[in-house]
This record gives sequence, structure tokens and C-alpha cells, in this order.
Amino acid sequence: MVHEYPRRNHLEVRMSSLLKANACSPVNTITFGLIVSGLAVSPMIHAQTQPQPHYVAAGDSYASGTGLSPQKDDSGCGRFVENPSAILSATLNWSDDDRSCGGAKIATGFLQPQFDFPNEHPAQVEALGPDTRYLSMLFGGNDTSYATSLYLCVGSQQSNPEIGEPCKRRYEADIEAGIAVLGDDLSDALDAARQRAPNAKIVVVGYPSIFPENSFECPFSMDDYAGPLTPADINYFTGAMKRINRVLADTARAHGVAFADMDRHFQGHDACKEPAERWIASINVEPGNGWNSALHPNPRGYAEMAEVMKAAFESQ
Repeated sequence: MVHEYPRRNHLEVRMSSLLKANACSPVNTITFGLIVSGLAVSPMIHAQTQPQPHYVAAGDSYASGTGLSPQKDDSGCGRFVENPSAILSATLNWSDDDRSCGGAKIATGFLQPQFDFPNEHPAQVEALGPDTRYLSMLFGGNDTSYATSLYLCVGSQQSNPEIGEPCKRRYEADIEAGIAVLGDDLSDALDAARQRAPNAKIVVVGYPSIFPENSFECPFSMDDYAGPLTPADINYFTGAMKRINRVLADTARAHGVAFADMDRHFQGHDACKEPAERWIASINVEPGNGWNSALHPNPRGYAEMAEVMKAAFESQ
């Protein structure tokens, strides 16, 4: 008895051959576009590229690169085109969702919107979502009044130089009160971040050393370096920054996230070193940069920060 099988037209034969041929294709995901003219079929195979992992950079001026030129955008946040988030994204092929902003605090900046007349910046935490894979957070300098106090100290010393520790006497209470609650504030921020981005690797970033361990290494009477700060005040600000970093590191550890230790890495490259050795800008800013880039990382410093942050992400 002879069995008759249904006859297959040319289109069915071509499609069958095409699907069999691509069953072992090295391309993971392919789409077929068919151009049909009579019974002829032309396959168009498009490899779908993988999207870049979503990386959010949150933080203040030490994360953004305030005062350096050129800037990434006109947001008013001072995002330098070669800040750590830009370097990490380019190196690791991540998206650069940079939400860092000069003047940002945990409460007004990360958790809630930040208002800098005439600009309003959305809460940085809103950038996070289930698809976020990496998050860096650098906060504390503004939360503790450290940054404001340091700038006010430099300004007051220039106009009314004193000996002893005038800035410590003037600003210590505010700074220490801020340090006392910084851990709780950062804990709230980490909880909020984890809730929005449960799959993200998180790195809490510490602050680099601005001044040397030995204040007498800093020619405080010379405007080319740290401004006319007294050795005692330099020692106070150095110690306060170490206490801020200790809180950041302890809080990160308690939440099971990584800490990027900039203080250790920047030793020997503070604002009081010669220009070729310093990774922190002196009080006498480079031509073309804003006054608010003083006592912040310079471009070399930001490249070094990116390396430490990369290692911290890879440690998880």
C-alpha cells in the first residue's frame, strides 16, 4: 500500500531548512524578518545586543566633580565628564546614571528632592529599580556640616588670621553633632536603596584625605596649598574626616555592603603636596575651574577613586 504525504511548497521547505540551520547558531537570540516575493524568502538575522547593566551613582560634590570643567550636563549639579561614575561606566560598559549633585545630603538629596535655587533635583533614590545592578553612595560631608565649616574656616582665616584652633572652637559642635547621627541617616538610606534595588551591588564610598597626617607638613601660611589654616585646625579637620569615614565603614559593614576606603588610598597625595603629587586640589584652584573645586579631588584624584570603587564592587 502506497502512502501519500502532503506536498510541501517551496516556502515551507525554505523555512524548514532555515530553522534547522539556525538551531545550532552561536547567536543566542535571533529574529527573522521575511521578505516574500512569490515563493522566495530572504532571512534577516539580527543579533540583539545585551543592555548595559544599570549603574546609579549617588552622592555629593565629591562624587560629582563640582567646579571642574567640562561638565556632563547643565543640571547645576556639577557633574564632571571624568568623575568616578563616568570612568567606571566607560571601563566596565555600564550605563552612567549619574545622580550625584554638589551640596547633596542624605535627607535632602538622596531620600528627598534637593533644592538649589533656581534648580530642583529629584531625590537620587528614585533612580533605583529592580533592574539596577550597581549603586555607589558618597554622603556625609554635607550631612555633618564638615564641608561648610571647612570653607567658612578658610574664608574667615584669610580675612582674620588667628593662632591656635579658632575653627575648631567655632564649628566643632555642629560637626560632631552631625557625625553622631550620620550612621542612622546612612542606615535609612541603605534600607531605602535595598528596597528599591534588591539585586544591586552597593558600595559606600569614603572620603579621601584632604590634609596630611602631620599638619606641620602643610605650609598653612601659603595660599597655594590649604590656605592660612592653623596646624591645630588642620589636625581637627583631619580627625573629623577620619571619624566620618569610620561611621561610613561601620554602617556599610552592618548592612553587608562594601566600603571603598579612599582615606588610606590617598595617603601622601593630599592638598598640601606639590602639584605633581597631589590628588586633592589646593585652595588655589586651577585656571578654568570653579572656586568650589578647591579641596576636592582633581582629575587624577577622580581616576584613583574610580579604581578603588571598582575593586570594592568586584569584592562582592
